[in-house]
Amino acid sequence: MNDLIAAIDMKVMSGPYFSYAEEEINQGWTGIAIIEFSHVSIHIWELEKLIELDVFSCKDFDSDTVMKHVQLLNPHRILYDDIDRETDLKEWWF
Repeated sequence: MNDLIAAIDMKVMSGPYFSYAEEEINQGWTGIAIIEFSHVSIHIWELEKLIELDVFSCKDFDSDTVMKHVQLLNPHRILYDDIDRETDLKEWWF
């Protein structure tokens, strides 16, 4: 996680922290790091062989750099969404 954060030119403010969940339907690792402009989190479900990674930031970063780091995990398939918080979010009024 630290390598990824450095590669996207962010600064770690706290963490990364990792915890392991042992319950069978949720078995695996969760990690989070607070970065200067938001956070990076990862969830790894061992039984499902599934990884979900969130890189969330108000500061621009290169999504291709994130994908190159994900490829280091040798995935069989990558599904991703790249959302721009200025243009891609929907508004909901109360």
